[in-house]
Amino acid sequence: AAGGRYPFVDPGERSREVDPAAVSAADLDHVVVHVCGHGNRVDPATVAERDWIGDTPVHVLDDSLLNQPSPALIDGIERLAGLLHPDSYTP
Repeated sequence: AAGGRYPFVDPGERSREVDPAAVSAADLDHVVVHVCGHGNRVDPATVAERDWIGDTPVHVLDDSLLNQPSPALIDGIERLAGLLHPDSYTP
């Protein structure tokens, strides 16, 4: 809905551990971190410093904006759209 694509599982599949080599091979434009139960208390530097990320920008979103079917999900989609398409999306 925000204009992004998760390349590691098909829509409707459960998430799973992804091998670092697969992340590196995916040539990502952005990395979005939303760890269940951690809110937005994840330091993006802990992900960005991993050599398989390269110079891909890392964004941390509060997990409650993406993990719960509620009106907050719309806020999460809007935040993602702003991160992924800053020149074309205005809230």
